[in-house]
Amino acid sequence: MDVDTFVFKNGASLVYHPMPNMASVSVGIWVRTGSRYEKDDTSGISHFLEHLLFKGTRSRSALQISQEIEGIGGVLNGFTSEEYTCYYVKVLKHHIGKAIDILFDMILHPLLKPRDIEKEKGIIMEELNMYLDIPSHCVEDMLSEIMWHDHPLGRRILGRPATIRSMNKPKIIQYMKRNYSSSNIVIAVAGQASLQRLKDMIVPYCSRLYPGKQAEFRSYSIRQKEPCLKLENKKIEQTHLAMGFKACSRLDPDRYKAKLLSVILGGNMSSRLFQQVREKHGLAYAINSHLNQYVDTGSFEIQTGIKNRNARQAVELIVKELKKIKKQAVLKSELQMAKEYVIGQIMLSMESTKNSMIQIGENMTTLGRVIPIQETLSQVRRVKISDIQEMAHHVFSSENVNVAMMGTCPSKKFIRDVMLNI
Repeated sequence: MDVDTFVFKNGASLVYHPMPNMASVSVGIWVRTGSRYEKDDTSGISHFLEHLLFKGTRSRSALQISQEIEGIGGVLNGFTSEEYTCYYVKVLKHHIGKAIDILFDMILHPLLKPRDIEKEKGIIMEELNMYLDIPSHCVEDMLSEIMWHDHPLGRRILGRPATIRSMNKPKIIQYMKRNYSSSNIVIAVAGQASLQRLKDMIVPYCSRLYPGKQAEFRSYSIRQKEPCLKLENKKIEQTHLAMGFKACSRLDPDRYKAKLLSVILGGNMSSRLFQQVREKHGLAYAINSHLNQYVDTGSFEIQTGIKNRNARQAVELIVKELKKIKKQAVLKSELQMAKEYVIGQIMLSMESTKNSMIQIGENMTTLGRVIPIQETLSQVRRVKISDIQEMAHHVFSSENVNVAMMGTCPSKKFIRDVMLNI
């Protein structure tokens, strides 16, 4: 994958992946800020601001913003994570100028009307209530809370009701000036264009960004010493389980080993957990494992929804599989299948301008460089059978396990005793 990068005089970055045979072009403005950059009393402000930037500018109403993109067949959206916020547009390639103009208009000239702020409080509270009504989301929040303790990584991206209600225009402007500075901005583009044309189009907007230094966050360095559990008994149709272990960061050279371990355990329908928990024992509709990776740390997580009466059995089965992959080497064919799956998913995703834009934008925003696809594929292919077992030993341990459950939960003593035997 060819990638061109350019840094403007004010510190903003441009990263571009040419895809000359595509009809579409995707443009994203990435901001190096998210929930882990927030203070406790402003928890949720990154997400709140993301919503507000769609509410209108000096020259466009909220309706005009959406109509100008949708009226040319495009898509406009945004999202907030722990480490970044992104605003993006996907349009036909000859509309790239319109996409860039609207995105920068949102960033540079938001109205931030007090009445819109008050209205958005209610909207985000309803978004929060929606997630609180979904047990699978609640159990994820519970897991993050115990895994990361009092660290910003353990907070909801949406914030808390008290912090949502406390939002006001001066607080939001102050946050935006500090975190939406030029050195925190990455413009990512994938599709048919040219680097010079992009630079020429972006310079007039880029020069009007807030000046300032890169935003900083509090790194995570707490060492866990024992299992952490949080159980909430609730009358619902399923018992939801989320199990997490501290694992590899975005920069850890062993992250490719962890990715393959995740695929083998619960990454798809061929995985061990899916075959055991769903196919063989019929205890759950879905079960998966995945990695969450941050600049300085990460987590390996397993999540499922279980028949209430079978919660104990499912917990024991999951732990049995964790112990098994620590004791017995995976089959050569199993590892090869996992490698082909990872490689295939990467290559298929890169056929989309949006996915390509997200990949290069996330890399540039969090790492300061784009990891070449061939480098990733090479590292995946190098992983050995012994690497998987070593990674399992490193990640899966009693002192590194965190468990959140909601529903008809087994006793805390039972869960702790099982986890102490990993």
